[in-house]
Amino acid sequence: MPQTRKIIIDTDPGQDDAVAILLALGSAELEIVGISAVAGNVPLKLTEKNARKICELAGRPDIKVYAGAIRPLARELVTAEEVHGKTGLNGPQLPDPKMKLQGQYAVDFIVETLMKEEAGTITLCALGPLTNVALALIREPKIAPRIKEIVLMGGGFFEGGNVTPTAEFNIYVDPQAADLVFKSGIPIVMMPLDVTHKALTTAKRTQAIRQLGTRVGTATAEMLEFFERFDEEKYGTDGGPLHDPCVIAYLLKPELFKGRNCNVTVETTSELTMGMTVIDWWGVTKRPKNAMVMRDIDHDAFFALLVERLAGLSRCLSFHPIGGADGPGPYTSRPPGRGRRWRRRGVPGNASVSLRWNTPQPSRRYRADPPSPTRGEGKGAVTSPLKTPATRRRRPKNCR
Repeated sequence: MPQTRKIIIDTDPGQDDAVAILLALGSAELEIVGISAVAGNVPLKLTEKNARKICELAGRPDIKVYAGAIRPLARELVTAEEVHGKTGLNGPQLPDPKMKLQGQYAVDFIVETLMKEEAGTITLCALGPLTNVALALIREPKIAPRIKEIVLMGGGFFEGGNVTPTAEFNIYVDPQAADLVFKSGIPIVMMPLDVTHKALTTAKRTQAIRQLGTRVGTATAEMLEFFERFDEEKYGTDGGPLHDPCVIAYLLKPELFKGRNCNVTVETTSELTMGMTVIDWWGVTKRPKNAMVMRDIDHDAFFALLVERLAGLSRCLSFHPIGGADGPGPYTSRPPGRGRRWRRRGVPGNASVSLRWNTPQPSRRYRADPPSPTRGEGKGAVTSPLKTPATRRRRPKNCR
């Protein structure tokens, strides 16, 4: 079995960030060491909350989420509620998360992890402004050669910008941080607007996700339908660009993308072009090449991969019931005592089942709890059939 790739996701969810996180959670090739939230699409108090919502949606409350920078290095924070809604995740109705936010500062988490893990084993997946990454490099410059690579969504050249005529949002929010990262000497793979604008969430593609018939599929479709409305009106296209999942897709199938090594310089002084990524695509300067800049994508294969992994994530939910293997989570209520039963619910479109707590009702669809270890003793004790060998099922390929 191939070794998994360890990643830290630095993000500002955002619907497209959420889909990227779900894609990573649905891929056994990736081990998410942690998720660091940064202010961007919405303020930090919402981005860290949204990251936890998505982990719980995926049935993965074990993923550690950390809060990072509350504002850019040298500028006032610019947000994008007009695109993502007031919460940043407008579309589906997701409950407040039950999983706890980690107490450690995200920048300290990034530094500590990179210094602790073997050099060259951690990839940073940057889906938002690069403030957390830049602060980590400032705090401990020794982490730079220890990073395997940074794969980021940001910038644009032939496509121009999406927040100003020349600047893409993630870079524009904190151009000083982006400038520091691109000058760090760390291997960088860049997913600019030039490639993400070719990954459109057409009605047909969104419907394919909805037709998975799962909670993850439905929530994802609702997020995309809300998110794409802004760009559909802006660009006059069928669907909007799905930016951030391109970062995760590259880690899974780099052959879906084509680009070239270029020099990338970030504008940090001119208010007219602030945050512009000046990409020397044709090699007309003598500046050293510092990033692999992607320009083309096999968009059909990209969306096929996304649907496949979201479907696989739904199968994984059979073995990670809401709230984790030890009990129920925010979508259902904990039964008050013994004698509660588990319901098997078939998931349309595949052969998996998911487990939810339910009060006993006279129906053939319910069965009594099998003998199993208990959590606690006496009144209020709860049984968990997932811990009984007789009821354990073989995990699907993509489950961890």
